[in-house]
Amino acid sequence: MIRIAHLSDLHYGPRNLVEADRCFGAAIDAAVAAGAEVAVLSGDATDHALDLHAPATARLAAQLRRLADHCPVLMLQGTFSHEPPGTLAVFQMLGGRHPIHVAERIGQVALTAGGGWVASSGWRFDAAPEGAVALFACVPTVNKAAVAAAVGAGEAAAAMGDQLQALLRGFGPGHRDARRRGVPCIGVSHGTVFGAVSEHGVPMAGFDHEFTEGALFAAEAPAFLLGHVHRHQAWARTGPAGRQQCIAYAGSIGRFHYGEQGEKGWLLWEVDADGATFRMVPTPARRTVELAFEGTPDMDAIRRAVDEQGIAGAFVRVRWSVAEESRDQVDRKAIEALLADAAGIKLEGRIVPVQRSRAAGIAGLPSLPEKMRAWAEVAGVSAAPLLECLTALEQQSPEEVAAGVLEEKGGAAGR
Repeated sequence: MIRIAHLSDLHYGPRNLVEADRCFGAAIDAAVAAGAEVAVLSGDATDHALDLHAPATARLAAQLRRLADHCPVLMLQGTFSHEPPGTLAVFQMLGGRHPIHVAERIGQVALTAGGGWVASSGWRFDAAPEGAVALFACVPTVNKAAVAAAVGAGEAAAAMGDQLQALLRGFGPGHRDARRRGVPCIGVSHGTVFGAVSEHGVPMAGFDHEFTEGALFAAEAPAFLLGHVHRHQAWARTGPAGRQQCIAYAGSIGRFHYGEQGEKGWLLWEVDADGATFRMVPTPARRTVELAFEGTPDMDAIRRAVDEQGIAGAFVRVRWSVAEESRDQVDRKAIEALLADAAGIKLEGRIVPVQRSRAAGIAGLPSLPEKMRAWAEVAGVSAAPLLECLTALEQQSPEEVAAGVLEEKGGAAGR
């Protein structure tokens, strides 16, 4: 049996640095205390390309070195927009007590009894290397553009799914042989499982997702460690020969967006040749609260949220949608005062523009009065007052119009 710390989607970068570093640091402390024998990072360790002198790079390197001083580390290539190819290579050179292996291509890698990594020269081993204590089948992010270029954009999604299913099934014979030798087999990948639920509660049911549950189970690995989706979720079945097979997303290490559902943390796996189990270990992810209003923010509702949800130390986002003419009715300073105990406040107002009605054919009418009557009919208003104003503008000078308005106001005031 081998104990694995499964961490994913760290997203180190300037915007997420505080949250990512606090949560990753806490996860490393917990993994060390739990006696993890190997750590797997299943993609998106960075949020985007990072300069070597960037603070986020220095903090990530320091934490990875701390982890590698405890146990061997396997890092998987994540989404290309987050981790451009080559980004992770530098972390192999940190020089901890144990090696860091970066899996940038499809292949297998064996963990030896001495704590070293042995990578397959091709996409799999013919047989697990002698002295292997665990065998990892690595399927990093698939280059969809390359698939589209080869088979055409219209066929790329189906072709990718078919090829990945065949690839995963191809790992099966080697995993069966490893099981007979008592070697635990673990799959590691970064992608989307059809039917998974996003961190915002949205089912992922499109046709361009990389995996299905059946395809992942077909690899015949007791454990399949996934990254990319930020919400922890899992699938299990009793596989061939009565083995317990588990597939699980660790989810993101921290809470990087408002509205994310579910607990944040990492997974502690226990895997042997015949089955796998895991448990979720929470991290000190920040707490977020979201208040949304159709119309101007309801101050009483905000006060109730402060009392009932305890926003002290939380990150609060207030969103509202108001008509253009009501935009000045939102008192931002009053909202900020009510949320003074929050760790962070984000105010997002959406202005709904006034929709003007158009009358078909109005440009073809010969006179302005006729155009005004046509518009009034479409808009559902009386044309008479508008026509009176138009007549006054046509027959009087600007000074006379202004004098008439002032006279009307003066008479109204006298009454």
